[in-house]
Amino acid sequence: MSFGVVYLQAQIHWYNVTEFVLNSKSQMSNNLANKSMKKIMLLLVIGLLMYSCKPSPIDDPTEEPSNVSMAITVKMEEPTTDATDGSTIVRAIVTCGESKDLMVGFIWSTKENPTFEDQDKGYWGRNEYGDLIEYEYHLNLKPNIAYHIVAYAFEQIFDGIYDSIHYSEYIHMHAAVKPKDLYITDIEVSSAKFSAVIDENAKPDVIARGFCWSTHQNPTIEDSHTTDGEGVGWYSSVVEGLEGFTKYYVRAYAVNSDMTVGYSSQQVFKTMHEYTIDGYINGYAYVDLGLPSGLKWATYNIDGSSVVDFGNYYTWGQTTPGAECITYGVEMDDFSGDPQYDAASANWGSTWRLPTKAECEELKNNCEWEFISYKGVRGIVLIGPNNNAIFLPSTYTGYNVYGGGYWTSTPYENGSNQEKHNKYAYVFSFDETMIHGEYLTSLGVGMTNRIGNETLRAVSE
Repeated sequence: MSFGVVYLQAQIHWYNVTEFVLNSKSQMSNNLANKSMKKIMLLLVIGLLMYSCKPSPIDDPTEEPSNVSMAITVKMEEPTTDATDGSTIVRAIVTCGESKDLMVGFIWSTKENPTFEDQDKGYWGRNEYGDLIEYEYHLNLKPNIAYHIVAYAFEQIFDGIYDSIHYSEYIHMHAAVKPKDLYITDIEVSSAKFSAVIDENAKPDVIARGFCWSTHQNPTIEDSHTTDGEGVGWYSSVVEGLEGFTKYYVRAYAVNSDMTVGYSSQQVFKTMHEYTIDGYINGYAYVDLGLPSGLKWATYNIDGSSVVDFGNYYTWGQTTPGAECITYGVEMDDFSGDPQYDAASANWGSTWRLPTKAECEELKNNCEWEFISYKGVRGIVLIGPNNNAIFLPSTYTGYNVYGGGYWTSTPYENGSNQEKHNKYAYVFSFDETMIHGEYLTSLGVGMTNRIGNETLRAVSE
């Protein structure tokens, strides 16, 4: 038995003896008190010493201790990076042999071997109970600064009274290096170009960098990725083998010499739909969208030289761009296919003509559509029932606004207002407007003034 235990037991017995003596003293006569007290005190002290020195089972060297507390040990695991927010995840394991009420947590500092006594430190903790405790915490460390991190644990003996603090070995690390200014350009059906930059003051050294992408959010280097050298500054990569008309999420990444991975903010893009050509009429390409009528749509605008070229502006019923509108205020019938008023028929010949109001409504009602950017041009893609598609480029832009208008060959019909009937015509239009941070889109056939400038897309049987 240890001296501390003997001393404690001796004090307890001495307190009991004293109390007994005092009670006895009050009951003795004054004549016998002094003599009796001396005898009683001598006998009790001798007995107390004999009892205190009596060996206990725990003093027997042949027996294993049955209730000796095992030491508390704290061990940190290698930090990782949160794939979503880029924070540093620190983890630790505490073992103590028997269930205990512990306070566990982490301390981090720019100084080596951080403790609670440090002035410039960060710390976090929580109460846990058990004999094997695993815990973690997310740290938002400042970039380009070296940190020292330890895990700790200590036992709560009574309320407000704690045992000594146990620390793990400290880990030395930097915050993850995070690339920035991620750009996505040159988007095609199966490829795109990614660019990003790493700050020139990034520490520690960047030993690998690149881009990662996926069809799910917050891609990591476990997903598809490139490896684009090392170091700081701008870097880029052209990624191929993407699926057509598919939404992808992209992040740039950097691996520092601590083997910590950092990610840029996420960007999203959609690859282009493949714009097939099913044939040519009089030298102009068309595509069959699989519409109920079997109508063929031109792959680009009149006067345009490519899919993204909007061509020229026309007033309604004029066959040359910029000409004065001679149909304004004139009662007109649908002129689709009439080269006197139909610019498609007059300029492309053969069976080319402008679509009617009903044919534009067929396009809208039978196609999926979506606003996209194609080769740097904002517009809409319309995908037909057979998965073929056309792209209609925007014809006007404004502050947070993109839109397009394409003439039909059909005059506005309003029997109750003959004057308006002769001054308006139907236009196939779309619009994308940002309001309170959100884009509102529309697509449909409506009326507009005949003297307005709109673009043209031809059709043919």
